[in-house]
Amino acid sequence: MPQLPAEAASVSLWARRKWWILGAVGLVLVAAVLAFFLTRPADTPVQFTTKKSQAKAAQLGVAPTLVEGSVEYSLTGKTWQALTDKVNLKAGNEVRTSSDGRVVLTLDDGSAIRLGSNSAVTLKSLDVKNVRLENTAGEVYNRVITSATRTYTVAVDGVDMVAKGTAFRTKNTADAKGVEVFQSTVQVESVNVPEGKAFFTASSDAAKKDKISDLDLNALKGDAFLKWNVEQDKQMTEAKDKLGVLVDIDKPALTPVPAPTTTQTQANGIVLSGSLSGYSGKFSWKVTGVDTSKGFKLVRSASTKTPVYPGDSAQFISSSAARSTSLDLDGGKTYYFRVCAYRGDSCDSYSNTVTLTTPPKESGGGSTITPGAVTLNISGSTLSWTLAGTAPNGFKVVVSKTQNPTYPENYKHYTSATSYDLAGASLESGLNYVRVCKYTGDGCTDYSNQVTYTKP
Repeated sequence: MPQLPAEAASVSLWARRKWWILGAVGLVLVAAVLAFFLTRPADTPVQFTTKKSQAKAAQLGVAPTLVEGSVEYSLTGKTWQALTDKVNLKAGNEVRTSSDGRVVLTLDDGSAIRLGSNSAVTLKSLDVKNVRLENTAGEVYNRVITSATRTYTVAVDGVDMVAKGTAFRTKNTADAKGVEVFQSTVQVESVNVPEGKAFFTASSDAAKKDKISDLDLNALKGDAFLKWNVEQDKQMTEAKDKLGVLVDIDKPALTPVPAPTTTQTQANGIVLSGSLSGYSGKFSWKVTGVDTSKGFKLVRSASTKTPVYPGDSAQFISSSAARSTSLDLDGGKTYYFRVCAYRGDSCDSYSNTVTLTTPPKESGGGSTITPGAVTLNISGSTLSWTLAGTAPNGFKVVVSKTQNPTYPENYKHYTSATSYDLAGASLESGLNYVRVCKYTGDGCTDYSNQVTYTKP
């Protein structure tokens, strides 16, 4: 038999060995796959990773932009480390301050979370559509950049405080658990807490528990933490013009102006006089040494002797108008009135308080009304309306800077006619919302549709 050359025999042997090796590797891989499926529990699904399953909800970043004193953060709630401006915080992190510490945490959207001393917060969710914090101790000031697509919630002792505007402080201390609203509104469960008010689910002052209460604006002027926050807000483009009731916090506390007597010289301030004619309050006031270039607010309340704006019902009177006005009142009630110098979104230089008590009215307050819809139209500044049913007691024209004004909070004019020219009303410039309702004698019914009027 002919013999292959040595070189050819070597190549043939190598070719055979290569196929043996590849066959052996293949058998090992098959055995491994079989072992995986034979040893895997029968009810364990095979996971296949896809791009879709790897996608995560977009998250906002949080950066410590100002750290003062002792401030710490934790990933687990057990191990704490010093917080610096080099740390990038994430959902689940906790931050706490000591007695000499305070910190500003800035979200990617520009919103700011500021902690006072001996305070703590947990970043529960930083989803771009759902920011959620938990104020676990002390006080947290929230300056929120408003968004139509994102909710911003702070929980205090299991109760959610949902921002509807921009500035508020939550508290979780031994004396109080709740929220103070400085600009716009915060929703606490089903309760909307407006600007200038507070709502506490727990309080050392029993009168403030589970109800809306007034903020003591004079007392806030001595709050160092709030003054520091206003300084920070004034450096933010979107916040400096939205300070709400804190706009004058850096000014000295106001001293009520006493009513003049026959033995004293009139001091600088506003002095209010008022009288009652039937169910109409008549008011006039004198001003000494006070800037009133932006007009006045006549504020009233049936619950507090020192009504304030914003917060309580208020009527605007322009600086060019006579320093007098009148207001229809409900029967059988005691009202407290003050006049203040309007500053655009707040008031100062409050007058003395005038108290008026109206006599009771008979049940129903007037002739019987036949229910029916009121349809309101506007042409230029002139309102006109038609109605179904009857309105024997006439109509109330109600106007507000917010939608769906009501009587008596937003009362502007009474008429027995079915038309009224808004050009003669004391309104704030800009967009106003207007409705008409049938007057019952002590209230209103059958509100019309809403129209808008822009005062030059």
